[in-house]
Amino acid sequence: MRYLLLLLVLWGCDSRTDRAMPSDAGADPSREDSDHDGLCDTTEVAAGTDPNAPDSDGDGLPDGLEQVLGFSALDDSSPTAEQQIQASTTTTVVVRFTVDGMGETFQGVFLPVSSPFASQDDASSLLSGARGVEALPPDNVRNMLADAQRFETVTGTTRLSFELTFNLSTLTPEACTLAYPFAYGVSQVGGGLLEQRNYLLIVPGETPNGAAPDYCLAANCI
Repeated sequence: MRYLLLLLVLWGCDSRTDRAMPSDAGADPSREDSDHDGLCDTTEVAAGTDPNAPDSDGDGLPDGLEQVLGFSALDDSSPTAEQQIQASTTTTVVVRFTVDGMGETFQGVFLPVSSPFASQDDASSLLSGARGVEALPPDNVRNMLADAQRFETVTGTTRLSFELTFNLSTLTPEACTLAYPFAYGVSQVGGGLLEQRNYLLIVPGETPNGAAPDYCLAANCI
């Protein structure tokens, strides 16, 4: 009888092997997640999301993931399609900013955000290069230091382009899909950050062709 009870307990346990995100939900058995989206039902009621729909705004990202990464689970344009970078072994992202210069120097800045995955590094661990690539019109810039992500002596309204390269060749594949948040900004040298864009670097898991991504979620709801 003892062995039978043990088998029943094990059979009833959650057998998911998804990478867990840190959670402050603890082990409180009174907290339920009916739609398995990473948000507790009580959290969803308070936030106005649907406790019976894992993706309340229909943008393809589960509510719990959006909440942890700082996006809105009630706005299907947060994040936008442009902000969701579908990663492959080598992925290149071009980020553009428009500045109004009066002889200043502008520089691109990579801004890593702490990964929600407890045993993974942030997106900077996957970044293999960042460089300035273009200024339009080119005559508005006296000098471009590509590897320093820097445009010197900028005059007039100018569009500055930067290129980021991510390398996933050393990343251990996961059964579920990982989403790494990061930001890239432009700063005025000596004057601080002017603007930044927020992104998700999405690393596909072992999802069957045509199936929706199975994102890694928290072991406990939040």
